[in-house]
Amino acid sequence: MLNLIWNFSFFIITLGILVTIHELGHFLVARFYNIGILKFSIGFGKILWSRKDRYGTKFSIGIIPLGGYVKILEKDDKSSKIIIKKKIFSEQSIFKRSLIIFSGSFANFLLAIFLYCVIYVHGLDNVRPIVSNVITNSVADQLNIIPGMIIKSVDGVNTPDWNSVRMIFLHNINNKSLDLCVSKSYDTNCIIKHISLNKLNFDYHYDPFLYLGIVEPNFNFSNIISYIESGSIAELFKLRIGDILYEVNNVRITGLIDFINQIICNKNSSIKLVIIRNNIKHIFRLPFKLIKNNKFKNFLGIYTEKNVLSNDYKIVDKYNIFFSIKKSILNTIYIIRLTINLLLKTIFGEFKVSNLSGPIFIAKSSGVSARYGIIYYLRFLALISINIGVINLFPIPILDGGYLLFLLIEKLKGKPLSEKFHFYSYRIGSILLIILMIIALFNDLSHF
Repeated sequence: MLNLIWNFSFFIITLGILVTIHELGHFLVARFYNIGILKFSIGFGKILWSRKDRYGTKFSIGIIPLGGYVKILEKDDKSSKIIIKKKIFSEQSIFKRSLIIFSGSFANFLLAIFLYCVIYVHGLDNVRPIVSNVITNSVADQLNIIPGMIIKSVDGVNTPDWNSVRMIFLHNINNKSLDLCVSKSYDTNCIIKHISLNKLNFDYHYDPFLYLGIVEPNFNFSNIISYIESGSIAELFKLRIGDILYEVNNVRITGLIDFINQIICNKNSSIKLVIIRNNIKHIFRLPFKLIKNNKFKNFLGIYTEKNVLSNDYKIVDKYNIFFSIKKSILNTIYIIRLTINLLLKTIFGEFKVSNLSGPIFIAKSSGVSARYGIIYYLRFLALISINIGVINLFPIPILDGGYLLFLLIEKLKGKPLSEKFHFYSYRIGSILLIILMIIALFNDLSHF
C-alpha cells in the first residue's frame, strides 16, 4: 500500500511539473505577443484553487491532474474589458500562431536541457561498458562474448559507458543487425561481433541486452527474494520474501544470473528448486512447461536483492557548466531523434504496439527512479518531458502538431479551414487519442 501511495505521489508531481511547463510555454509566448488569455488551467474537474491576475487571466488547478490547457481569446469570446483590449489569436499571422502552438513542446525540451545540465554539473553515476556476465546458450554466448569484455562501440559509435551503449542499441534495435566492437581490455584491439536481430522478440519494458544474453554490472542481484509478483509461479508455489534461492537441479546458486542460467539449461520435465527459509531447506518441484510458458521475464515472477556495485565498474559523468550546457543540448536532440524514430516505426508496424506505455508505467517508473535518488528522478523527468514534447507535435488533430498541420494547410490554401473541417477533425483526433490511451493502459495492466 505504501509503495502504491509513493508511486502515485510521484506520478502527480511528475505530471504536474510537465503539464505546467508545457502550458507555460504557450502562455508566455501568447502574452509576449499581447494576445488575450482567458484561462490557464492545470488539471480538470472540480476547481481546487483559482485566482485572476490584473490582465483578467484566470489561473486554476483542477482535482484531476491529467493534463491542462491555456484558453486564448477568440472573436466570439465575451469577456472583461481588460481581455477585450488584448489581441485575438485567430487574427494573428500564421507565424505568430505557429510559434505559440510550438512553444509548449519547446518548453518541454528546454526543461529537459535544464535538468540534464543540473545532472551533469552535479555529477551522474555511470557504469563502465564491461560485460559482467553472459547467459548460457544466449546469442552472446554463441558469439563467444565472455565476462570481462569491454563494449567499445555499437555500430561504429563510441560507447564510454553503459548508458550510451543502451541508447545507441535502442536507436538501432529495429535494424536487421548491428555490430558490437568488444575487446578484452582497453589497450587491446577490437573484435567485431555481428549480431542478427531478426529473430529476437524484444520487449521494451525490459533491458534489451538481456535478450542478447549480455549482463551489465548493474544487473548484480543476489539470491535472496525481495519481491514476488502477483499471480506468478512463485506466488502459486508459496515462495516468500526473504527466501534464499539455494540450488536448482543440485547446482548451487549464488545470484539471480546463476538461477536464470540453470533454468535455461534445464532439459528435464521439472525443476528441482531448493530454497532456505529460516535456516531450513525446502524442496519444490516446478513443472518446466509452466515456467517456460509463463509471462514473467524472470521465469518465476520474483525479484532479488541488489548487490553493491564494485568501484571498479563505477565512473562519474561530471562537467563544468559550459560543457554541461553543450552536452545537455546534444543529449536532448539525440533523445528527440530516438523518440521520433521509435514512434515512426510503431506507426509503420516495425515496432510492436504492445510496447507502448501509459500512465501506470509512468507512475511506477517515477516512483522507482525517486527511490534511487533525486538525480535519477531528474533524469527520468527529463526523458518523459522530451517524450511529451515530441508526442504533442505529432500531426493528430487535438494535439499541437495537428493544429500546426492546419496552419500549414491554411498557408498553402491562402485561407483558413472551415469550422466543419475543424469539428470533424477534432472528433477523429479525439477517438484516435482515446484508442491509443486504451492500448497503452492495457499494456500497462498486462505488465504489472
